Amino acid sequence: YQHDKNAPAHGLTLGVSRSGKTQFFAIHMAAQSLDGEVVWLGTVRKDEKTSVLGRYIDRQGSNALWMARSLRAAKALCEIRAEMPWPHDGQPHDYKPGDPRCPYRQLNVYGDEFMTAAQDADFGEFIQKDGEDLTVTGLKYGIGFNPAGQSPFAHNGFSTEMKDNLRQNSRPVIFNMGSPGATRKAAEGTMENAYDVPTIPARYSRTEGSAIERAMRG
Repeated sequence: YQHDKNAPAHGLTLGVSRSGKTQFFAIHMAAQSLDGEVVWLGTVRKDEKTSVLGRYIDRQGSNALWMARSLRAAKALCEIRAEMPWPHDGQPHDYKPGDPRCPYRQLNVYGDEFMTAAQDADFGEFIQKDGEDLTVTGLKYGIGFNPAGQSPFAHNGFSTEMKDNLRQNSRPVIFNMGSPGATRKAAEGTMENAYDVPTIPARYSRTEGSAIERAMRG
């Protein structure tokens, strides 16, 4: 996370159960919360780790209806922020990361087990549609969407447009996908050659501390 650019950003986290997604969420949320940003977490069902996280973030719910409502609220917030006057000139502006004149904070909306929620019989259609809309419009108004799940395939909740927007405007994090085919599908479009991983840029060098240390410092 660089305060002057690449923010706000979407997130895309993929991996099978017990691959480390929730722990990664915790590190990500710690960095964002310590930076003064707002975090909402929607999950399909409660578990111990997400319940602990809920004490340190702004909003949390644990069923498909709550996830649908959080996405709808975030979409409505885009419309509000589009018309919100900034105090220095009384005019609305697009979100500018790090601009002290901005009247609102960055919002990060997380959807854990998004694919499962997108297939819910009652609310899945709304979750998939609003999640896709948020990936298209959210960044202009300081709102990032961070879905996580176990499958990279379109029939599990990801449209092609949604995946393209997430990959273009985030740094996808891919854990163990369980099979080579799923791993290749998850990595598709995120790097030129999944078998020849590029050198980590200098701005992530060890001189700045580890990723966890930087996250805990905000």
